[in-house]
Amino acid sequence: MNRRLSILLSPSGSPYRPVFTHPVLRRILPGFALSSLGDGMAVVAVPWLALELAPADRRGTWVAVAVAAYTLPAAAGAVLFGRWLRRHGGARLAGWDAVLRAGALGAIPVAHLLGALSIGVFVALLALSALLHSWGTAGRYTLLAQVLPARHHLAANAVLTTLAELAIVLGPPVGAALIGGIGAVGVLAVDALTFAVLALTYRWAIAAGRASPAPVGAGVPDAPAVPRP
Repeated sequence: MNRRLSILLSPSGSPYRPVFTHPVLRRILPGFALSSLGDGMAVVAVPWLALELAPADRRGTWVAVAVAAYTLPAAAGAVLFGRWLRRHGGARLAGWDAVLRAGALGAIPVAHLLGALSIGVFVALLALSALLHSWGTAGRYTLLAQVLPARHHLAANAVLTTLAELAIVLGPPVGAALIGGIGAVGVLAVDALTFAVLALTYRWAIAAGRASPAPVGAGVPDAPAVPRP
């Protein structure tokens, strides 16, 4: 991955230059990288907080349920909401996913401050945060296809994949370090903040009118059906 990252950051002759210099993507990619890092931190924070909240005799079960709740509902959302969401453009879908992630994850520290955060509430909020994630992932790749010519699609997909993989490597140790200072609830609050930033960047793209409203899947073979965790 280090070699791939060096290629992405190489000088002007790089095939990735049009991706980083595009007027829409150069605003959205930092938000995507930040939210990916937040998700990487959640890999540690979610099971940690589940351990703290679960009854002592059922901790293993609740940790597994919490981890599943942060990922699996995305598959259900892909099926349940297809009729209503497939007609919308990539930036809008990705933005809605980011808003839901920010709101549901942000409700976790709020519930904690109010003394209302039980393991059941925690799992429910995690599941809610994941409901639109398949659509958000598909929306990102659709947006790439909407704003870039076909010859740049492969490079753009590689950029998103590399940023996500880098966050998977860096996120857990950063999250573990932060847990020592602000706790697992604090790390999830930071994760929520990263998605709030991402939602603002997508909103900016829509308001600027640079992202086409073409529906997801309309001639976009690169959009995946299943998101990363």
